[in-house]
Amino acid sequence: MRDLKQVTVVKSVYSKSQLDHVLKCVDSLRKQVPTPKEILLVLDNDQGLVDFYPARVPGNVKIIARALEMWRKYETRLGEFNAE
Repeated sequence: MRDLKQVTVVKSVYSKSQLDHVLKCVDSLRKQVPTPKEILLVLDNDQGLVDFYPARVPGNVKIIARALEMWRKYETRLGEFNAE
């Protein structure tokens, strides 16, 4: 059996209306034995979500915001690198 201490759980969120589902999901993950190493909440590229979720989810959940924006910057830099 794999040790869940080595597993990272990623939950994608695209809407404020998902809050109840997100909280139930996080609660369920935290009750697992053993618990996952980390829980990541990846927010859609929407400032409203970035403002909404941090105060509503447990502090041990890491929030990743603007993932699409970060990927586009990486993709642009990778393209520049490959062009050289």
